[in-house]
Amino acid sequence: MARMKTTEEVIEQVAEEVVKTMSKAEIEEAEAAKKAQEEAERTAWLNEKVEFKAIYDGDTYKDDIIVTINGRNYQIQRGKKVMIPRFVYMAIDQAERQLMEGAENLRGLVRRFDNEVVSKF
Repeated sequence: MARMKTTEEVIEQVAEEVVKTMSKAEIEEAEAAKKAQEEAERTAWLNEKVEFKAIYDGDTYKDDIIVTINGRNYQIQRGKKVMIPRFVYMAIDQAERQLMEGAENLRGLVRRFDNEVVSKF
């Protein structure tokens, strides 16, 4: 007795048959449409608003955060919860990670310099 095909197998077989009957132009058009759909979904995700609250201490971190992306400025108030596009949040997050990595590298250089100076005396 023959084994029954699963739904996934039937769908895959039908898709293969459809592709065989499609012309090259139709295939390219379908691929372009799929790519455009994926790009639209990614753009929608990046533009989705997310909640963000920047620290405010009244001293070092008291000024608004200004983020410029592709010539467009975003001014973000510190100390209050605000809704910003995800791509702006990602830019802020990346900048903070770069600052932290730079500070860590600087600490390493200072330690190395201190060790070299101490070893000379």
